[in-house]
Amino acid sequence: EKMFVLVVVTDTIVLPASRVSPDPEKIEEAIRWRLEAKYCNKVLPGSGLVIKLQDVLCVGDGKVYPGEGNTAVTVQFRLVVFRPFEGELLVGRVKGSSVEGIVISMNFFDHVFIPRDCMKLESYYAPEHGQWKWIYRDENEDPHPLWIEQGQKVRFKVTRVDFVQSDPIKPSQTEEIAHKKTPMTVFGTIDEMGLGPTHWWDPEPEPEPEETETTA
Repeated sequence: EKMFVLVVVTDTIVLPASRVSPDPEKIEEAIRWRLEAKYCNKVLPGSGLVIKLQDVLCVGDGKVYPGEGNTAVTVQFRLVVFRPFEGELLVGRVKGSSVEGIVISMNFFDHVFIPRDCMKLESYYAPEHGQWKWIYRDENEDPHPLWIEQGQKVRFKVTRVDFVQSDPIKPSQTEEIAHKKTPMTVFGTIDEMGLGPTHWWDPEPEPEPEETETTA
């Protein structure tokens, strides 16, 4: 899918002595183990949230640290990264609401935000319910409140992706990123036709007819 991209990274990793082996298969297994522990489920600044290690493209010669037995090796590899593009339509579920807007979760990523100024016209936050509602007007201009409730599926359009980092971070330092701040936030809008809770627009599926047995 378009929200996932492949990113090529070159990094120098250190394999502990216990993982070093003359067997090429075991070395590759150790490299994948180290890369997955270092990158998966972390945000690579400027690229996105790393979903998985796709493959290892190239492995350089190892350098053994005297007296330790640990081996440093330079590796080039590809990562599958979650990085939606501006204008992409995505679907998630409402995780939380406040007067500032709505937070949407995509199961593997919980930092999608729909700001209040990206809600539909005549949308209001009801603090007593902790929810947003949209006043839909029919062809007679009669108002109908439609609520955006916790857990509902919501279709939204990506408006931008922001990355937060205090200092420049090299790929080799990715494991040291502390998640004190949200390192990546996806911003979106539901202020267009067809966007918002999916049940507003998608008709409910018709129930399938029950099977009945007949005897001749």
